[in-house]
Amino acid sequence: MEQEVWTDGTGNYLRIRGEGEETLADRMFQYQDITGFLPMELIRIDGQKDYIYDISGKISLARYLSGNEITRERLQDIVKEILMLSDTVREYLLDGNGVVCHEEYIYIDRSSGQVNGIYQEQSPYGDVKAFGSLLETVMQTMNAGDESLAFFVYGMHKLTKEVGMTRRILLEYASKEREKCPAKTVVPTGGKREEKRIIQSGMLQAEASKVNERATFVFSLLLVAFGILLTVSSWCLGWFRQPVSGETDVAMGIGASLFFLGISGYGAWKIGPFKRLSDVVWEGESRSAKACLISCQGKIESIPIVHCPFILGAEKERVDGIIAASGIEAIHAQIFCEGNDFYVQDEDSQQGTYHNGERLVAGYKRRLRDGDILCLAETEFVVEIS
Repeated sequence: MEQEVWTDGTGNYLRIRGEGEETLADRMFQYQDITGFLPMELIRIDGQKDYIYDISGKISLARYLSGNEITRERLQDIVKEILMLSDTVREYLLDGNGVVCHEEYIYIDRSSGQVNGIYQEQSPYGDVKAFGSLLETVMQTMNAGDESLAFFVYGMHKLTKEVGMTRRILLEYASKEREKCPAKTVVPTGGKREEKRIIQSGMLQAEASKVNERATFVFSLLLVAFGILLTVSSWCLGWFRQPVSGETDVAMGIGASLFFLGISGYGAWKIGPFKRLSDVVWEGESRSAKACLISCQGKIESIPIVHCPFILGAEKERVDGIIAASGIEAIHAQIFCEGNDFYVQDEDSQQGTYHNGERLVAGYKRRLRDGDILCLAETEFVVEIS
């Protein structure tokens, strides 16, 4: 958009060159003072319309970010005010997509700190993608050492890349009071390299879990073999012969053999990973993909996802996968399927559900991939999809 800023004896002004005939939005902003928007006057010169905005006592967001060491709390307030402008416009026009989301066209009042925006129906900066670009500007100017700020900015920026993302979802994310994810799962100032390190660490833990599973599998086979050996030895050594006649008591032998084999088989089933490796029932559907949450804490068992939807939480009467750990709520999160893809969704838990270090917005799904880190409160899992 073509713009010009100038100062005269009455104040400071921003001019934006417009196109086309006067619209309903033009008349609305020209004749009404709408909270959160710069006062506007429309001038026509030689068939060309110019929007004149009064920016006296205000500073552009770009200058504000470069001249202030902004905190997470302050940025969170600014983001919320920007996103709420769409709701304000929607009350008048039933369409909030024309709010200009660009650091050069958003102004901060020097005295009150209030955010002021503008509305342009044909603006190229009116979508979620533009908001993501604004956050990239924030990344360039923010204090990279502030982990809380970085966590918030990077988390929201990732949301803008999701297909079908809306300003309403972004506003819910910004409005929700965020608590820090445990340090080992946060993606702080290291950016992509740090995220890659975290995921690689989780995958190494998953490999260690797989080694333990192979060891229990071998032990289970040895237990079954011992049951068979004990049964064969008991027959060969004549344990079931009658002391007087010397004849074999077949009924006793068969009963004892079944007992030995049953005990060893049951022990192998309980100890080994047969349950997780067995065929999974998917509510009448045939699926090629299977999933399991492999615990990164030794005291918590891994959780196979045996059907969809699959509820995770602490109250065993209401969930499918029980997690008895600090911070886990009665119903904490759920995993569900679409085709052969798995998704996780937080159920408005207080301490949150984190996917690769990013806290999920309650009620908003996130696709799971093999090797992802899933953290429920302080309990961490590696996602295994096969």
